Amino acid sequence: MATRLHDLDLVWVFSFDLGRPCDPEEVADRLVKSGVVHGKLSFDKSGRAIVACQDALTNRTSAESSAGSSPDREMDVLQIMGEEDSTLFYQEFLAGRRYLRLCLRGFDVSFQGFQTEIPESSKAEVYLLIHSSGFAILTIWVLLRRISLEMTDLVGVLASRDLAVICRLWPHLPEEHAKLVPAEREALTRVRSDSNGLISITTNIENIGKLYMLFVQAKGVLGEIQSIEQLNTSLRYPPAGVYPIVIMRNIGGHNLLHFIGRHRLELHGILAKERFWDWVDKRWVDDALRHNLSWRNDWAVFIGPSVSMMLLAPSVRGRFVRIWGKTPQSDLGQLLEMQYRQIDMDLVNLVEGLCLQSIMLRTYDFMLSTRSLSSTLELLDLRASLSRGLDEYYDVRVRPHLTAREWTRYGQEVMGINKLHDSVRDRFLLLESNLRARYETRVDQLLIFLTALFGATQVWQLAGFFGLPASLCVIVSLLILASVLIVARIMKVV
Repeated sequence: MATRLHDLDLVWVFSFDLGRPCDPEEVADRLVKSGVVHGKLSFDKSGRAIVACQDALTNRTSAESSAGSSPDREMDVLQIMGEEDSTLFYQEFLAGRRYLRLCLRGFDVSFQGFQTEIPESSKAEVYLLIHSSGFAILTIWVLLRRISLEMTDLVGVLASRDLAVICRLWPHLPEEHAKLVPAEREALTRVRSDSNGLISITTNIENIGKLYMLFVQAKGVLGEIQSIEQLNTSLRYPPAGVYPIVIMRNIGGHNLLHFIGRHRLELHGILAKERFWDWVDKRWVDDALRHNLSWRNDWAVFIGPSVSMMLLAPSVRGRFVRIWGKTPQSDLGQLLEMQYRQIDMDLVNLVEGLCLQSIMLRTYDFMLSTRSLSSTLELLDLRASLSRGLDEYYDVRVRPHLTAREWTRYGQEVMGINKLHDSVRDRFLLLESNLRARYETRVDQLLIFLTALFGATQVWQLAGFFGLPASLCVIVSLLILASVLIVARIMKVV
């Protein structure tokens, strides 16, 4: 009998460049003015988390708020993110305020081809992390409840990049894209908005992520961009990364390990985004599922090169229900959801950090391999930028939780982040060596020229002492100066 999933979260983590180092607060203020922000999570000088809703950010009263403009669930999730960050990092790191988080306008999504398995449209929440080094993490969190999806169907959802979805979203997102891509403007005019002002478009999740990313780049940092080409040239690294996380709840019955053993091929297909999941050699499957990083018996956590996965047994829910005792049923669902979210954040927040490290290092590797630096000043600017970004690579030292440190180290290894770091380090040392050699050559050039100039001056004075004509003194001095420079050129000093 096929195993069906009834409670599932699909999380897509997008990492992208903002074009240059920035002040996260300034970027957040611009995005608030654009109307895309629902809430904000920041930290004060003591490292304490501060959550503000849209009304507080825009100084509006409740009477002035539009319907649904301050969703309670997203504010609760921001609060949980703040608690999780406070667990992941020491107080002094948070007090540095290198980053902040925003809750953006979400959207409703329906999966085409799965109307029977996923009969209702699902809510997609959208969160944004802005880092001072000029990089951002966009997280699209799709909540799938009361579904009946087979494990093999889930493999297809993740393995197919072209899986069509119907999204009802805020119209300014595709409108901003249409401004930069004239070919899209005509298609947008054929889309009608509903009574809530939302428009429905058929696309895929990755394209929806690109709409949000472009909006953040154009409205938050770069501004006044007239075309996609201009946008790409304004970025240090135009490509974006996308990394899915799969969270399965209430599976495995009383034995999660037995469930994993019975569905090893499907689970490997999810981790590897392998469409032909049942046609993989046992060695690869065993290797991918060998490292269960969970520290509890009724959890399972796997971090892969391109997908991460968390599995939670029904006993997890039972523990929560027993703890809360006689909580009214009307409140129990919300309590359960938020408690589950807190567990999910253990993996999601950590993967966000890994994706942030990855996009930083990919950007610096690209810059070091393509940029031509002509001065020591440019090298110093690049070194300062590198030092700001590479701090996040070494942030394992500011994670007090042992599990977080172990997951981070494992993720850096399996996602190839360590190799990227080594490449950036080696490229920078080589560039620094080349520029140092160029600097020393320039110094030699200056010394040679000053020596020749001084020598020519001495010859002028000597010729004048012997009473030679002034014109002859000039000619002799110039000939000596030219001879010195020619010899230096032949010796490849200048």
